[in-house]
Amino acid sequence: MAKLTHFNGGFNVATAPHLIKENEGIFYDNIDHVKGTLRAIKDKKRVIPDASRFGHFFTRNSTWYWSDVPKDYVEFQERLYIGDRHGVSTKVINNVEYNLGIVPPTARPDVAATSYLLADLEGISFFTLGVIVNPLGDIPNELDLEYRVINESDTGALSAGETTFEVKTGTLGPNAVYITIADKGWTNNVHIYRKHLGDWRLMKTVAFDANLDFDKQPVITDDVYDISANTILNEGALSEVGNLTGKLQYAVTFYSSITGIESVPVITSPIVNVTNGIVELANIEVSIDPQVDKKRIYRIGGNLTAFHLVDTINNVITEYTDNIADLDLSGALLESSTNFPPVNGMNWLTESYAMLFAADGDKLVFTPIGEPDSWPQTYYLDFPAFITGIGKTPVGLLVFTRFETFLVTGTGPLALSQQLLSGSQGCVSGDSVVNVQGAVYWASTDGVCISEGGKVIVYTRPKITRLNLTGAINAVVHDQNYYILTEDLGTSFILDVERGVIKSAHYDIRSYIVANDVLYGFRHGYLNEIEAGSKNLSMSYLSPAFIGAGLTVQKVYKNVFIYSKGDIQFEIYIDGKLVQQVEFTDTDNHQVKIPSEETRGFQIAFVVHGTGIVYEISWSDGNANQ
Repeated sequence: MAKLTHFNGGFNVATAPHLIKENEGIFYDNIDHVKGTLRAIKDKKRVIPDASRFGHFFTRNSTWYWSDVPKDYVEFQERLYIGDRHGVSTKVINNVEYNLGIVPPTARPDVAATSYLLADLEGISFFTLGVIVNPLGDIPNELDLEYRVINESDTGALSAGETTFEVKTGTLGPNAVYITIADKGWTNNVHIYRKHLGDWRLMKTVAFDANLDFDKQPVITDDVYDISANTILNEGALSEVGNLTGKLQYAVTFYSSITGIESVPVITSPIVNVTNGIVELANIEVSIDPQVDKKRIYRIGGNLTAFHLVDTINNVITEYTDNIADLDLSGALLESSTNFPPVNGMNWLTESYAMLFAADGDKLVFTPIGEPDSWPQTYYLDFPAFITGIGKTPVGLLVFTRFETFLVTGTGPLALSQQLLSGSQGCVSGDSVVNVQGAVYWASTDGVCISEGGKVIVYTRPKITRLNLTGAINAVVHDQNYYILTEDLGTSFILDVERGVIKSAHYDIRSYIVANDVLYGFRHGYLNEIEAGSKNLSMSYLSPAFIGAGLTVQKVYKNVFIYSKGDIQFEIYIDGKLVQQVEFTDTDNHQVKIPSEETRGFQIAFVVHGTGIVYEISWSDGNANQ
C-alpha cells in the first residue's frame, strides 16, 4: 500500500512528473503549505476603504500616501521621500509634502550702484502719537510700542537722520495708534517702522506731495498688530556714506526656513568701479515653491574673494539696497552651488550609504552623504543600457538593465565603482525588486533571481525552468515570503524563502501593499487583508506521477483511499487518463474504486480541487504480472 501524507513541497514543473518529490505538485495553486496537509487558503477580507491601487504607510506620522500609479517610497532620516517616476519627487515634513530639492532662480536681478556722500539730513522731529479705542483695531492693551521715522535722501536711499518714538496702548481696547507728521519742512518720502517681535518692520510709507498743505498734515492709523510679513528695515542702508567699493557681483538663492534647504544661486552681472557707493538690486525673482519663504543675497568683490552672505530677505521682496561694509558681514559663505534639485521623472528611488540613488535613463544619479535634497549634476555613473531597477544588499547596490546585473560599491559619492555580476540575468520589472533577509529578489527574463551582492542565482529555475514575469505589477515581502503579482493572469507567485517552497495563488487583486506587518491587496477601492476572510478559496493540486516498482512494471490499481474534510473534488489518473472522479463534503476516510477495465497501468496521479482539506491519500498498486 503506497501512501501520500505530506503536501508541503510546492511547485515543480521543471522535473518529469515521476521524478519530482512526493510532497510537491505540478499544479499547486491557492494551497496553504505550512501545516503539511493539502488545504485551501483563506480568501481576502475588506478592511480599508477609499484606497488607491498603490500606496505606502508612513509609520512615523501614521499616514497613508496613495497613488493610482506606481511610485517609489524611501524612509530616511525620519522623513518620507517619494520618487515620482513621471514628475517631481517629493519629501514629507510635519505631514506636509514638499518638492525634493529647490528649483533655483533663473532670472538675474537688475543691479545698479550709486556713489555718493549724503548730507546730514535731520530727522523728522515734530511727530505726534496718540492711542484711540478702535473697534476695527487689534493691537493688545497695555503694550509698549516703538516707532522709527526715517527720511529718504535725494538719491532714494534711507537717511541716517531718524527719530524714534514710543507709546503705550490703553486698557479698554481694541486699540489703534494714530500718527501725525507735523513737520513742515520735509521734502522726501518718509518711512514709518514699528518694532515687532524683535525686528523693525515697515508699517507705512508716506509719499511726499509737493502740493501738500502743511497745515493739513496726514494722519496715519496703525491698527494691525501682526506685521510679521512686512519688510524688515535694512540697517545697512542707514548711512551718510556709501560703504561699497570695487568690482562687485551678487548671488541670489532661494531658501526654506522650513526644511533648511538652499538652492543653487543665480549670479548677477558684475558692477565695476563702485566708489563709496550703495547697490540697488531690483526685480529679484520670487519662488513659487511653497517651501521657499526666504531668499539669501551674497556678494563677492572689494575685499571679498568668495561669496559672503549679505542678508536674508522674505521671498516676496523684489528689491534690496546693499550698503553693508565688508567688515560688517557675518562671514557666512555661499555653500549651495551644487544643490541642484533632482531631475523630473527619475525612477527606482533607493537609499544606501546614507545617500539617495535613482535612475535617470542609463545613468545612476545620487546625492552627497546625508543631503537628500542635493543632486549635483556631476554625481552619476553611466551604464550600458536603460536602468530597469535598483536593489540594496549588505555589500553594495545592485543596478539592473534588462539583461545585466551590476554591483556598485564605495565609501561615498566620489568613490563609487561598478562591476558586472551577470551578463545574462537582468531585471524586467523594477517593481519586482525587494530585499529579503539581506538579499535582493527580482524578476528576470528567466524567473525570480536572488543575489546577496555576489553570484546571481535564478531561484525559480530548479522548480520552474522558465517563468515569464515581464508583466509583473509589483512585489512585496511579508513574513519572509516573496509575493510577485503578474499583470496578464492576475497570478501571484509566492516564494517561501525559509522553506524553499514556490507556489501560486489567485487572490483577485490588482496590487500588493505591506503596512504594519499586514499583507494587503488592492481591489475595487479597498485594501483587503490577504488570507483573512471567513471563506476559503478553491485550491488546485496535481500530484506527482507515482510509479511504484518502476515505470517499466505494469501495475493493477484497484482501490484508492482519501481522508478529507469539507468540499473536495477528487480525480484519479492512470497513465494520464482520467479513470475516476468523485466529490466529498463530509469528514471521513473515503474509499474510491477504480472501474475494473481501467485498473491496469504504469503510473497513477491525483488531482484535487475544492475548499476543504486532504490529510492523506493511499492506494494499492500490485504487480500486474504476479
